[in-house]
Amino acid sequence: AADKTPVLGVGDCVLVLDGGRAGNSKAMRRPWMNGMSVDNKGADEDDDAPVLDDEEEASTKGAGPRYNVSMVNVFVSEDSLRARRKLCRGTASLRQNEGMHMIASGALTLPERPSKFYSGTNKGTMLGPVVLNKIAVGGKNPDGAGPERRADTDVEPVFFWQYPVAFYEELIDRYFG
Repeated sequence: AADKTPVLGVGDCVLVLDGGRAGNSKAMRRPWMNGMSVDNKGADEDDDAPVLDDEEEASTKGAGPRYNVSMVNVFVSEDSLRARRKLCRGTASLRQNEGMHMIASGALTLPERPSKFYSGTNKGTMLGPVVLNKIAVGGKNPDGAGPERRADTDVEPVFFWQYPVAFYEELIDRYFG
């Protein structure tokens, strides 16, 4: 039998970004809902992910700790996205949005907090516009500055498409501050 110890403790909340891909929310929530049942109506009706098998489905219903999922849409500035992509083909081809799943143990009720870097408060379902930084990975920088070749000891970004530090500071301030 699988361990049914809840992953999220009382008052815990995790924020999971979906990479702008719809249809994977069940799979993304599954690691966090061990031993818990769904608390908010419709939380498991919003995607096309593979359906839980009977044993897994039964383990998420009934008594015991409950989890709650809320969605926040993160949207990115079109200008900063175009600067990264350099080439944009087709109408409506720039994906500027990404879903952020807020998974909490029970109903999440936070005091209203104004945004530190963006418009709005933590009561809204939109966050942005996030202005992406252009990060050169390896080689020559676009402005010509920096070394021609990367040395083995040089530190460089791992993720070219990462969000700016201000985005993560915003999340901490809005939801955990």
